[in-house]
Amino acid sequence: MIRRLESSDSARLQELFELQGFDYDLPDLRTLVAAQAFDDGEIQQAVLARPTVELYFLADPKWSTALRRFQVLQDLHESMRRDLHGKGFEDAHVFLPPEKTKSFGRRLMRDFGWVRPLWTPLTRSTAPRRTT
Repeated sequence: MIRRLESSDSARLQELFELQGFDYDLPDLRTLVAAQAFDDGEIQQAVLARPTVELYFLADPKWSTALRRFQVLQDLHESMRRDLHGKGFEDAHVFLPPEKTKSFGRRLMRDFGWVRPLWTPLTRSTAPRRTT
């Protein structure tokens, strides 16, 4: 049976998490936006949805000087970081087009503390899959 998780399931979820042997912490279950499990008398599998955000950067490349654009980006970046942190988000993601990865990606990592994840991110639409 597939069912929504309840707060009383936290001990079993922690047990399943520890069985996986992951080298990170289980997300705070109170922050999840969705959580479901397969339960056949005991939870055997679960999927947890932790909130995160995707950032989009928009700019006029002709406005002002390169230095001024960079200074404003620094201010915007820090303001957005504080805003998101205050709203309970633990991280944010940015997806760079291939032509921007080398230059802008390098700048994000060097000047703003972004990191390239070790894990391969995958994405999927929440719309139903089309059958052919």
